[in-house]
Amino acid sequence: MDPGELNTRIPFLKKKESDTLDLSNDAYELYKNIWTKVKYMSAKETFTSDANNVLNRVNLVIRTRKDIKNDMRFLLDEVPYEIKGIRPLDKRKMYLLVTGEIIKHEQ
Repeated sequence: MDPGELNTRIPFLKKKESDTLDLSNDAYELYKNIWTKVKYMSAKETFTSDANNVLNRVNLVIRTRKDIKNDMRFLLDEVPYEIKGIRPLDKRKMYLLVTGEIIKHEQ
C-alpha cells in the first residue's frame, strides 16, 4: 500500500478518567488525530454480511501502532463510531484495519 493513500485525518477518542458510568460522547476526549484511508464496505462485503448494518460500518486503514484499543471511538464527518475490531491488513503488519460502527444510541 502507498503511504500517500493515508490522506484523511481522523480524530480518535479515548475514555475520560471518571468515577461515574457515562456512555455519552462527553465521556470521551480527543486522544490523537491519525492519518487514515477510509474504506467503505464493498458490494461483495454488503452481500456477505448483515445487510442492515452495512451502511453503519466503515473500515479505516492506519499505520501499525499499539496505542489504539477496542474501547476507543473515532469521528468520521463528526459522527461517532465505536471500534468493533482491529486487525493487521497485510502479512508484514505495517498497517492495521480498524472497523467501526455508528453508535446507534447517539444518533
